[in-house]
Amino acid sequence: MFFFKKSKIHIDCFIADELIYNNFKIDTANKFTPKEWRQFPPYITKKANDNPKSKLTFELETFKKCRGIVDLFSVGFILPCWADIQVEMFDTGKFNITGFNSPNAAIAVGYHGREQYGDELYKNFAQLKFESPWFLKEKTGVQFTWNPCMWHDTNQKDNVQILSAVVDFNYQMSTNVNMFIKKGSISKFNSGDPLVHMIPISDKKVKLHHHLLTHEEYQRKIQVETQSTMYWQPRRLKGTKEPKCPFGFGK
Repeated sequence: MFFFKKSKIHIDCFIADELIYNNFKIDTANKFTPKEWRQFPPYITKKANDNPKSKLTFELETFKKCRGIVDLFSVGFILPCWADIQVEMFDTGKFNITGFNSPNAAIAVGYHGREQYGDELYKNFAQLKFESPWFLKEKTGVQFTWNPCMWHDTNQKDNVQILSAVVDFNYQMSTNVNMFIKKGSISKFNSGDPLVHMIPISDKKVKLHHHLLTHEEYQRKIQVETQSTMYWQPRRLKGTKEPKCPFGFGK
């Protein structure tokens, strides 16, 4: 019998900011397991009945023994926040943002008007996009589910809804984070907080390669890749008509 080791999915992660490169790297999901998860016991002891004189007990499994959650934290990789950011969202949909010019905030923000996604979606929220400084490249075209980190920073879930998607990093390289933020709220994002969990639609393991470029190398790399592998252009050449995504998942 012959045993063949599964090949890996190799992802190159490019950035031109040394502080982010050294402190807030994109990394495998198991590096970001929530503190509450790590500290919680796998079993708790409970009384077996309501009799105050009874000493009978039994062991009850906690969510730490849930196979689905264990597997979730063992696959894919996570894009953490690269800056300390506060967003004040007004009832009008306009916003103020701080941390924008702090030393570790290589960040720009964008947004889309209601005409691009209709009036019924997240009625009491406004859309916002953090433009990530990380650009990724993967050559085979494998797709990844793009998921909000639902088990992290649960206190903020009422105000922030990070959007899910399916992406690849062969036809596009950006990692912009689209979200809806509740009107009349102030939301805080700390450096290193998990933002997006990307899981390959594949049984292969992911291998990350990080590259710190100069600003000139970074701009040149992005320009070349954007011109040669725009999300919609190669797919049209293959005979699939597909417009660019206005939300920037494929931009």
